[in-house]
Amino acid sequence: MNLVIVEDDINMRKSLEIALAEYEEFNIKSYKSATEALKKIDENTDLIITDINMPGIDGIEFVKACENKYDFIIMTGNATLNRAIEAVRLGVKDFLTKPFDVDTLVEAIKRAKIIREKTADKKSKKNEKKEENKDFFSTSPNLEKTLNLSQKAAKTDASVMFFGES
Repeated sequence: MNLVIVEDDINMRKSLEIALAEYEEFNIKSYKSATEALKKIDENTDLIITDINMPGIDGIEFVKACENKYDFIIMTGNATLNRAIEAVRLGVKDFLTKPFDVDTLVEAIKRAKIIREKTADKKSKKNEKKEENKDFFSTSPNLEKTLNLSQKAAKTDASVMFFGES
């Protein structure tokens, strides 16, 4: 799993690098600022672990700048409820308060990986369903909803009639 650590405190950044390097499944890159990370991270990145309070671009702005391309775990020494809520709304997978032990971080990383895999499975199943319906296609979102509803109804014994324009 390709991890990126973004932390302005060199001691914390190096400590995380050393601790996570003990796990063979993790490939780690680290950066001292979100600005530097934005320039250097690539599509092979699986998860970004970032501090929330950093000079320049803070952790929340960094998550927004990445536009849902990556999964995030945010860590902070001075958490507020509003910042945690904002982070979760942006899709952050976990929110850790410093100090935390490495086991807590590793558990959060593993949870994020499981969520990522389950989400990927659901997306592939949706794509398979779309491929199954090659005989009937639509460009209308309302017709797509109707098709999805009819597929669900087809699995039951219920009688269903759809009304609408032909």
